[in-house]
Amino acid sequence: MPQLDKNSRFPYLLALILIVLLANSIRSTLDAYKSVGRLDQAKFELQELKIENERLNNDIWYAQSPEYLQKAAVEELNMAKPGETILIVEQLQPNTEKETVGEEETPTTKPEPLELWAAEFNLQDRYFNWRNRDL
Repeated sequence: MPQLDKNSRFPYLLALILIVLLANSIRSTLDAYKSVGRLDQAKFELQELKIENERLNNDIWYAQSPEYLQKAAVEELNMAKPGETILIVEQLQPNTEKETVGEEETPTTKPEPLELWAAEFNLQDRYFNWRNRDL
């Protein structure tokens, strides 16, 4: 077997070092691509958060406005301006009891809101006359 001198090991050692450096550079390149993807995702999330922040700031500004305070006082606290009258309309409950047992059930239609208001203020005759008029 021929003997190797010191100089003959040098190319193998150099090739091994180059392979290790190449593997590290490939890994570093892949990590850089992943970082760019994460950066793009973070920029997108930042843009969404800025839009949400602007919307929330607009909501805060509106909630502090006199228009909102007046609307909230009327709707939530049942307050009124001087000279106004508040009407509280109770929700109508449908009759769930069956009147007779032997009759066929006929499908009923849900009354229109205007019909409910007419019934509440005893204006059925006026409502039905208005509804059935010839146009």
